[in-house]
Amino acid sequence: QTITVIDNTAPQGTVNDVTIDCASYDSEAEYGTASATDNCTPSSAIDISWVTTTTRQGALGGNDPGCYYYDRQYTFTDACGNSSTQMQRVWLSDTTAPTLDEAPVSVTVSCDDYAQDLENQVALITASDDCGNANITFTDAQMSGGCVTPIGMYERTYTIVDDCGNGIQHTQFVTLTDNEAPTLSITCPATVTIESDGYCEHDRSASNTGTPSHIVSDNCDDDVNV
Repeated sequence: QTITVIDNTAPQGTVNDVTIDCASYDSEAEYGTASATDNCTPSSAIDISWVTTTTRQGALGGNDPGCYYYDRQYTFTDACGNSSTQMQRVWLSDTTAPTLDEAPVSVTVSCDDYAQDLENQVALITASDDCGNANITFTDAQMSGGCVTPIGMYERTYTIVDDCGNGIQHTQFVTLTDNEAPTLSITCPATVTIESDGYCEHDRSASNTGTPSHIVSDNCDDDVNV
């Protein structure tokens, strides 16, 4: 007598979600615990494999245990080729603030560059983060000092925050410089002919000859002495 045992039932697998530190994540490493049972195949003989199914994703908000995550799909296969799948979410937590790379305390900037940098929020420091972006913003407060009037120096407060909300601050003093001379444009009065009297006396006053006019401008100073 031949008895053939047919197994059409897939294993029942389980895998737990896990939270790890973002900086220690290894795409080749397995995290958490996966196991399976089957009606015919011993648990130790069930093949367990996994594959990451997403790129790194941002947290969904609320009470998520991390600020990034990867999804992995586990496949459990018994000796007869029956298989089932379960999803695992690997959460990445980040509690480490960004670090400053280049962050001078004092810098000098031409007044032309300062206006453009302020408008475009161009930082005069660099920073990095071990898990994501180091987002840099700043505000300036007027100070006395420098040669440019009316304001020649600013105290700049940088705020550097990563994608997970960890942040640091840095204070920098920005002194404005002006290395460009003012420009002067003079318009002379029209040519006039002055008649002399019999004694060769003539009127050379400004009211008779006209007064020159001028326009002066400067890239940094609105009040130029002429």
